[in-house]
Amino acid sequence: KFDVVIVPDFGNGFISAGMIQKLCKHARFLAVNTQLNSGNRGYHSINRYSRADFVSLNTPELRIATHDRHDSVENLAKRIISQLGAKYLAVTLGSEGALLFNKSPEKIYKTPALSTQVLDRIGAGDTFLSLAGICLGGGLPSELSTFVASAAAAIDVQIVCNRDPVNPVDLYK
Repeated sequence: KFDVVIVPDFGNGFISAGMIQKLCKHARFLAVNTQLNSGNRGYHSINRYSRADFVSLNTPELRIATHDRHDSVENLAKRIISQLGAKYLAVTLGSEGALLFNKSPEKIYKTPALSTQVLDRIGAGDTFLSLAGICLGGGLPSELSTFVASAAAAIDVQIVCNRDPVNPVDLYK
C-alpha cells in the first residue's frame, strides 16, 4: 500500500525469510541495503532478496554478495542488477563519493564526497539509502537522487552517534 519501502537490513535476524518474501512480492518500489558488520560477515548479503528496485551497498558488501575480490565495481554492480532485476544500484565509496548505476538507460552517475569534515560515519549509509530510495521511488532523476542522498550523508557524518536527525533546512541549504 506504500509508494516506497526502504529496508535497512542489518543482518541481526529481525528480518526473516518470510518477511523478505513478502517485501519482494508486494512492495511497489523496494529499496534495500544489506549491511555487513562483524556479527554477520560472510553470512549476510543482498542475495537473500529475490528482487529489489534500488540496492545500496558499499564496496565490501558488493564484493561479499558476488564472492569476487578482483573484478571492477562496475562489473559486479551489473551482476547484482541483473540478478535482482534492479532498476538502480548505488555503491557508496566513503571519501570517494558514490556511484549510481542505472539499468535503463545503462548509465553510471558519480557524485563526489560532499563532506569536508567527518566526525562519525555511523549511519551515513542508512541516510544515503533512505534519501536515494525516496527520491528514486518518487521518480526524481538519477543524478539528482544521488546528489540529494550524498548531501544528506555529508550532513550525517558531521553528527556524532546519530544524536540528531539530518535537518531538512540544512539539506535544502
